[in-house]
Amino acid sequence: MLIYHLNNLLILVWAAIFCFHKPSKNKNMIFLFLSFGQLYLLTIFRFLIGYDYVMYAKAFMDLQTQDFWNFTYYDWEYGFVFITKILGMILPSYTSYFAVIAIFTLIPVAIFIYRNTEKVWIGTFMYINFFLFFMQMNFIRQAFAVSITLFAWQFIRKKKFFWFILVILFASLLHSTVLVMIPFYFLAKMRPTGKQVIFYGYALTIFYFSSTGILNLITKIFHQEYNNTQFITEGISLIYAVVPIIILLFTMLNAEKILKINPDNRYVISMVFAGTFFMVIMARHSILERFSYYFFIYIALLVPELISSVEKYGFGRVKNNAMLPNETPIEDVKRFKGQSIILTIVILVLSYAMFTYGMFENAHGVVPYTSWIF
Repeated sequence: MLIYHLNNLLILVWAAIFCFHKPSKNKNMIFLFLSFGQLYLLTIFRFLIGYDYVMYAKAFMDLQTQDFWNFTYYDWEYGFVFITKILGMILPSYTSYFAVIAIFTLIPVAIFIYRNTEKVWIGTFMYINFFLFFMQMNFIRQAFAVSITLFAWQFIRKKKFFWFILVILFASLLHSTVLVMIPFYFLAKMRPTGKQVIFYGYALTIFYFSSTGILNLITKIFHQEYNNTQFITEGISLIYAVVPIIILLFTMLNAEKILKINPDNRYVISMVFAGTFFMVIMARHSILERFSYYFFIYIALLVPELISSVEKYGFGRVKNNAMLPNETPIEDVKRFKGQSIILTIVILVLSYAMFTYGMFENAHGVVPYTSWIF
């Protein structure tokens, strides 16, 4: 467990060196190179880390003995089977296989954070502490699919549905659960107001009581191996949804100001709403953890945007339906800066507390960390 805490500490060290004083695009790039570099090292040097580690290692070896044109392997999607076979032809071992796959899962995330927020260190900290990083140590196929969906972000905010669908369909060749994003393309257009809260609250109530039947029906068609299993009948601790709910509360209180700094943030907020929705439901059905990641990864953008909005306009609802003037008095500038620092500390502490809780619960099977090099 210690190595994961040291990883977090190093992230903050890199942030202090490159991001706190006179941040720039070049400094952000260096920060991300160092931060994701150490995440990559954690990934490639692991041994028997992640509940699905053995399954993927075995599959890599099994598929090398299978006829190349036979793309059937358990419940795996054809696209991932094809990629595994191609890599099996050129790579010497499953450890090198994991190393190559990690490149495809981590680099898109780093690019996503770099392109879409100036506070890259906060986005990276969210990515790690909300267990998104651990996907590619455990749910490898899905981690790959999630990374592919990040390229659809530009099509969501530019309202280019055709290109959005193409990206999602391509990602579904790696993991079919990504198809859940299609209906949420339309829900993402909802403006973050009380109506959005009411909509998700109503959907949560209806789905909570009818979800078992719905999920069993779905798993009769897709991923039959989950039908009537513990993944349907048992849930994950509701504690994992507490911090996301708190962040959404902060977000709704500052929604108008978040949209002021970038109108496209309405889609970011909606994505995190959807992700949190699945996190609440997964307290009853653990399988829905897999659905939550497609949306909740946008927490890496939402929190930096929330903090930026407080830094610029202060925290709280806009009074008299008017935004603050462009020429902000110096005393307000200092007050807003203080508010943003306090909010940053609160969110970092809460997310780190949840991360620590997850470590004690051995989330994704990553504890204790073991390596093949020692």
